[in-house]
Amino acid sequence: MKTVRFFQDCDEFLKAALKFSGNMTQCIGKCRITWISTYQIQPNNGSGPDDLLELENCVKEMNNLLLCPEELADLGIFISHGLCKLCLRTSLLPTAKKNQRKEGNFDCFASAENGFCDQTRCKYQTICVTDANELREWRERIDIAC
Repeated sequence: MKTVRFFQDCDEFLKAALKFSGNMTQCIGKCRITWISTYQIQPNNGSGPDDLLELENCVKEMNNLLLCPEELADLGIFISHGLCKLCLRTSLLPTAKKNQRKEGNFDCFASAENGFCDQTRCKYQTICVTDANELREWRERIDIAC
């Protein structure tokens, strides 16, 4: 295993990854980025701000290590998988543009990086319109993963 940066050692990281496996999701697309999918601080079950920090560090470590689903499974870590917003946009590109033309919209899918789209009747608008900073961060992540 690569060197961990956000924990004292690999065992500490693995313990945290197992503890929070239900709170993380990893992209199965090109970038393999991991993100916090669900988490709520609930004082009645003993969780608190320290747990959230530990979860955030765990996600940072997952993104530092870039482990694939098979490597995670070998370590006994089972987290949810799906497509991040950028990988989903990329995979939908050809189909979405074709469907946009069929629906009478411009075939402009994934070009609204400034957060604005005037195609209000387009069924792809929600996934298409993404904050430019978010896209830049995802693209940087993919560049690192390649």
